[in-house]
Amino acid sequence: MKQLIEVAILSRGSGIYTKFDYYADSCVQIGQRVEVPFGKGSSVALGMVVGIDKEPEQNMEYKEVLRCIDETPVVDQAILDISKEIADDYLCSFQDAVGLFLPKGEKATFDKTKVVLSLATQEQWDEYLLSQRKNAYIKLELARRLSQVGELSWEEIRNDITPHPSAPIQQMEEKGLVKVIVQEHNRFETKKSQWIPAANLMFSKEQNDVTEEIWNGSTEDGSKTYLIHGITGSGKTEIYIELIRRTVQQGKQAIVLVPEISLTPQMIERFQKIFGDGVAFLHSALTEKEKKIQWHKMKQGACSIAIGPRSALFVPFWNLGMIIVDECHEDTYHSEMTPRYDAVEVAKKLGDYRNATVVLGSATPTIEQLYDCQNGSMIRLNLENRVNGAILPQISVVDMREELRNGNNSMFSGYLLFRIRETLEKGEQVLLFLNKRGFSKSLTCTDCGYVHKCPNCDITLTYHKQNNALKCHYCNYQMPFDRTCPDCGGILKDISFGTQKIQELIEEEFSNAKVIRMDRDTTEKRGQQEQYLKSFERGEANVLIGTQMIGKGLNFPNVTLVGILQADQGMDMPDYRGSEKVFQMLEQVSGRAGRFEKRGESVIQTYRTESSLFHYLLERDYDGFYQEELAIRKAFFYPPYGSIFRIVVSSVSLDDSAETAKRWEQALHFYFQKKNLQSAILGPAPCLIQRLEKKYRWHLLIKVKNLEEETVIRNMIRYLQTVKRNVLYGKKSVVIVEKNPRNIL
Repeated sequence: MKQLIEVAILSRGSGIYTKFDYYADSCVQIGQRVEVPFGKGSSVALGMVVGIDKEPEQNMEYKEVLRCIDETPVVDQAILDISKEIADDYLCSFQDAVGLFLPKGEKATFDKTKVVLSLATQEQWDEYLLSQRKNAYIKLELARRLSQVGELSWEEIRNDITPHPSAPIQQMEEKGLVKVIVQEHNRFETKKSQWIPAANLMFSKEQNDVTEEIWNGSTEDGSKTYLIHGITGSGKTEIYIELIRRTVQQGKQAIVLVPEISLTPQMIERFQKIFGDGVAFLHSALTEKEKKIQWHKMKQGACSIAIGPRSALFVPFWNLGMIIVDECHEDTYHSEMTPRYDAVEVAKKLGDYRNATVVLGSATPTIEQLYDCQNGSMIRLNLENRVNGAILPQISVVDMREELRNGNNSMFSGYLLFRIRETLEKGEQVLLFLNKRGFSKSLTCTDCGYVHKCPNCDITLTYHKQNNALKCHYCNYQMPFDRTCPDCGGILKDISFGTQKIQELIEEEFSNAKVIRMDRDTTEKRGQQEQYLKSFERGEANVLIGTQMIGKGLNFPNVTLVGILQADQGMDMPDYRGSEKVFQMLEQVSGRAGRFEKRGESVIQTYRTESSLFHYLLERDYDGFYQEELAIRKAFFYPPYGSIFRIVVSSVSLDDSAETAKRWEQALHFYFQKKNLQSAILGPAPCLIQRLEKKYRWHLLIKVKNLEEETVIRNMIRYLQTVKRNVLYGKKSVVIVEKNPRNIL
């Protein structure tokens, strides 16, 4: 029997949510993918079933579904609704939004077994046995077994009776005695509600109070969002573990989001010890096959906990009870690929639809997150003390201008070198943090000022000593290094430093230093990061040098000194979040020191000691910093007091990109005047990195002053993206739209 269903067309390039009616078999369900004839030529299109059992209209002809791709739904109604919201909020297509929740690479598949079912009564089998010749051993044995057990798998028949069962089975089918079917079955054992013993966690009163408030709130109707604002080392992870344990015991599922950089071997090992096989880890190091296996394990109920970066938010957990977002301030929760969503905001939406509790955690939450607590849309819970009586590290700020005036041209201040020597002599460990890669950031001719730049991306190339090459860290262009200036014949010299240079200087200065350097260059091989961290944890090295990957999520009992080099880098970037990002980085990295019984120290080197940022850092006055930044945001209508839409135009042609950006600005200005909008259009202007991967880039910014205008402007942009596309877009231009971008490079 046929039914009329509603299908959303998932064709790429369409920014509009379009759905059409088709006839399909009665077994088709909402959330299955189908192939349908579409358009005048009835070309095959991919669609998603979004409605069933519709009433057909009179005198209307409907096409039929060509085939159903999935045996069972891959999404449910809640996911369809969330996908529509994501598409609306982040100005992407419905296909891109719902694609976040679908298994990557291929359709969802299941293990299948061919089974022969008996349709005959015992009397019919007896009659069949009497009709067969006595030497028809295969048919006789098949009949006896089927009459006794009722069904046999194809594999059983091949192993026990005959390796060629097709002919005798077909004859039985023709007589109406049997039916051959294909059965699906889970390849993984489904885990039901299970008892997980307490993890012997020793909670402080603060930790216990926070845990109980969240858990008691989770048992009430409606989803709630909590922000745990806890200083580094305050025991947020232990709270997460206990909340997950209770959630799984209730038969529900839990998602834990962590920045990719924080998904360390230490964290994985800890969760595996407590939750065993009930947890799935998702991260970029997994192969496509491994990711697919993990997806199927979760879809079929073989695990109840998923831990991973922002993509883990979209795992097939339909009985969700808890979503935890650790280090919720991190930029990596904002996707820079279409759809350009904010995983923290999407987590809140998912919590609402699933009636699940959402817990955010950070020592340095964003200005927007603290503002949400202030206006009551989130509940703030503070952890103000470190666990086990550990003391916060002392923070020392060193003025590098004074070092220069005293004749010290080194990248290390005299005080930091003194503290490194003292720490190593005591048998303790040092962590040195630099937010750069490479041997030197750039090489400059001191005669004419020439600097090598990437021919594709218009940014300075970085020198790498290991292969004596200059590399671009955006498109991976590289060229052999020659110290002679190609313009004037002068000498190219180092003007800044990278992790390789730090390693070299430390090994020259300290004969007892055993150094491990961790950055993207040294951890490219799979498993290399884990090996380095294990080695450092065992004490096989006493100095760890690195970039962002050593800045958070690590707990080493013997690290008592952290040195932060070029601490003020980023403060002068053309980004209203610049000071906030620097403050967060300094607080997080400093927190790696003295996390256990030994008190630590963080030595911060800067050329900007007069900045109020360092005052708030020394006083540990995060709320004071928050209030100062909030006042600036309010004065200039930056989030959370307004929204920003960034429109980026890229093209292989400089003129094409500039002209397309200008057409967008003119169209927006026309509609702004027509609607009498008060929001501001900034630009168009070249992007800070104007050329990237051989494409020229221009952008515009729209500063939206209120929620009412945001809705109007969002609809306006959608209209220009679709209806006016042929008028606005150059032949070679690509346009992307971002809401509240995390960087404006």
